[in-house]
Amino acid sequence: MNFARSPSPQAPIAIGARLDAKTTMIWPILPPALIHTGVSNTMPHLDLDKTDIKILAALQQNGRLTNVELADAVALSPSPCLRRLKHLEESGIIKRYVALLDPARLGLGLQAFVNVALEKRGSVHMQSFLQAVQRWPEVIACYALTGDMDYMLHVYCEDLDHFSRFVMGELLTHPGVEDLRSSFVLTDVKRTTALPLHQLGAPR
Repeated sequence: MNFARSPSPQAPIAIGARLDAKTTMIWPILPPALIHTGVSNTMPHLDLDKTDIKILAALQQNGRLTNVELADAVALSPSPCLRRLKHLEESGIIKRYVALLDPARLGLGLQAFVNVALEKRGSVHMQSFLQAVQRWPEVIACYALTGDMDYMLHVYCEDLDHFSRFVMGELLTHPGVEDLRSSFVLTDVKRTTALPLHQLGAPR
């Protein structure tokens, strides 16, 4: 489903790549939205052993494990297990604990991904749009993208009427939105919050 404003007098700025003649390497040209996201090519130093990785794997499956249950799962006594857990929390590797809710049980029967293109006229519209995204409860995630669209929104609504009200009443009324394209989810083929750990040495 495509929605678009009337063409802007100023053509959209393409997001592509430039060729560095000195090094013959292709460098991506990123939109302003990506430049300020803190994305870095440097990897943080992680001092994790196999037991730490087992703790992370267990908690990604069940964040409500007690320390005794967690210690038993990773073959540790409770005291050293708790010390390791506190270190993982204090280092920021474990960010927080949450409850995962069932959207269908809450009446949220429509799930969509909406790609949004903003007018390319400075950063005012971009900042205003990002602030609006934080206020819209239907949007559970927003990603800055490369390509011809600037952002992708992950949206939950009750039904098509609710989605239409959100698009027509919120997205298309925002002064920075120039174009948007939406795709509806038919079924969840895979859904997990667990991050891969095999790169840290955990068994696949």
